[in-house]
Amino acid sequence: MTLVGKIFIVLILFMSVMFMAFAVSVYSTHINWKERVATVQQQVNTTRQDKDRLAAEVESLKTSLSFERAARREALVNLEQRAQEKTQLLEAKERQYQDLLAQQRNAIQSVENAQRQSDQLQAQVTDLRQQILDAQQDRDAQFATVRKLTDQLHEAESIRANLERRRQKLEEDLAMSTNVLKVNGLSKDSDVTGIPPKLYGQVRSVGNDLIEITIGKDDGLQPGHTVEVSRQDRYLGRGVVTRVSYDSAVARLLTEYKKAPIREGDSVQTKVR
Repeated sequence: MTLVGKIFIVLILFMSVMFMAFAVSVYSTHINWKERVATVQQQVNTTRQDKDRLAAEVESLKTSLSFERAARREALVNLEQRAQEKTQLLEAKERQYQDLLAQQRNAIQSVENAQRQSDQLQAQVTDLRQQILDAQQDRDAQFATVRKLTDQLHEAESIRANLERRRQKLEEDLAMSTNVLKVNGLSKDSDVTGIPPKLYGQVRSVGNDLIEITIGKDDGLQPGHTVEVSRQDRYLGRGVVTRVSYDSAVARLLTEYKKAPIREGDSVQTKVR
């Protein structure tokens, strides 16, 4: 291949590339004028519809404005009529007010006359009230004296009644105490410091010849008191209290009175020495 042939081949290749670029450029800038015309026509139709709608609204507003103007004219006429009526009513009220002022002046004059009479009567009433007050104070003083004497009398009667009831109660207590002493073979001079009260309890624990019981100083138990131990109806023995605390005590069992072994839970009661 000659040099000229190679040059033509290069030119042909260059022109091919150039035409291909031109074709791509033309294709990319191509406009579909049919679609563009359809779009513009649709916008024109929409604009015409908006124009017609706005024109209809303008006509409606004009009609409403004419009705509103007519209504305002009618309202103004009514207001003018009402203003005239109010003016006439105000003039009538003014005449009525003047009449009331005249009546008020006459009434004030009458009130002043009545006030002078009232002042005179008030002075008389004040004098009478002072007299009544003096009489009431004297009556109250006498009533207070009577009430004080009555209270003293009632208090004395209450004291006498209370003393009478206490005397009767003491007589009854004395008769009952005398009867109790007599039944127990005692007299008023007998020494009762060693006699325990009538108490009931249980055996809490057992050890050798000692037992701990559930009654103590708070119940009136003292050292030296005797206690009897039993189980149901069976007599078990006797103990002498050697030590007491507030809610329990310790007793020493007496051998000569022991009838059977003693266990926890057995019954305990005091006995007169």
